[in-house]
Amino acid sequence: MIHVWRPPVNEAVWNHCLPWLERATDFGMWTTDHYLSSILSGHMALWLVEDGVTVDDPETETKGCFVTEFRETSKGRVLWLEAVGGNPCTFKKAWNAVRDNLDRFAAENGCVFIELQGRPGLLKMCKGFDHTYVTMRRPVNVQRQ
Repeated sequence: MIHVWRPPVNEAVWNHCLPWLERATDFGMWTTDHYLSSILSGHMALWLVEDGVTVDDPETETKGCFVTEFRETSKGRVLWLEAVGGNPCTFKKAWNAVRDNLDRFAAENGCVFIELQGRPGLLKMCKGFDHTYVTMRRPVNVQRQ
């Protein structure tokens, strides 16, 4: 079973995610140090994507992680995915669970859109997102495609 959740961030969790986030920063505007300080200050959130019976099960395998933040725009609040990282093959299989959790979280927090930027390969996985360049936007609470 796929679990998408926001763990308390400690050194072990951060070090586990760091290689994926470092790869994501190769394409972005921020460093992993920026992400860590923003997560610890509560401005951003770190999410884990795991496959297992429960998140506490020692057999649970982490498939990937991502960082989010809220952005206020003149068109409404946006849930922005800052960095997405993980094993491409297994993370792709978990994407529907990720999207469902993001839709629910965004709606609960008054967001009108979910947006992300990423490598062109993400376009194949992120159906239902419109994109300009490699920025993708999805209205909150749309039917899955």
